[in-house]
Amino acid sequence: GKEWYAGLIANRIIAVSQTLKNEIQALYQIPSWKIEVVPNGVIPEEFRAYVDAGAVKERYNLHPLAPFIFFCGRMVFQKGPDLLVDAIPMVTQQHWDAQFLFAGEGHMRRWLTERTRDRPAQFLGWIPDSEYVRLLNASSIVVIPSRNEPFGLVLLEAWSAEKAVVATEVGGLGENITNFQDGVKVYPTPESVAWGINYILDDREKIMTLGKEVRKKIDRLFKWDLVAKV
Repeated sequence: GKEWYAGLIANRIIAVSQTLKNEIQALYQIPSWKIEVVPNGVIPEEFRAYVDAGAVKERYNLHPLAPFIFFCGRMVFQKGPDLLVDAIPMVTQQHWDAQFLFAGEGHMRRWLTERTRDRPAQFLGWIPDSEYVRLLNASSIVVIPSRNEPFGLVLLEAWSAEKAVVATEVGGLGENITNFQDGVKVYPTPESVAWGINYILDDREKIMTLGKEVRKKIDRLFKWDLVAKV
């Protein structure tokens, strides 16, 4: 196909993760020496903002002190919003006041909205970048429950905002997170996603600890001016 031919004639191929490099090699029989792994980067200042978290929550009718779990991404099977939706009852069993906000569009949104009628979840649809940054910085935990993820830019954006992250151990997410040090890695199942969220909420100090570690990692590895030098 076209992808195979493009790989054949290319002098150099850039993959954003080792996982993606392995997939390219396997699918298109491209030699390893031709593929270089260069991660995505981020300008952290664009995603770090000092907001009044209580005021942001009140805008969405959430209690100012309630733990707020945030998902942002396409409402499609690959991104796993249904895994987080089905984790909600297992989280609220232990943390009755937990609230969930989902931002993004996609063909699963209507079905997910119906499924959460009796759960503390809101589906916001598309939101502007400015509101995304406000919600990101007001959240307690950012969840990235993808079933497949070549890299996962939301991870860098959440880290830039110094947020605790629960993410599935797939693709670039699994490669870039050091478990229990700068995030919590889980399996792509509702039970495992719920476990990761509860693990952090059981000890609110973890929210602060994970947040401090991740910004150091961004500055060391993922700022665009560093990545661009590769």
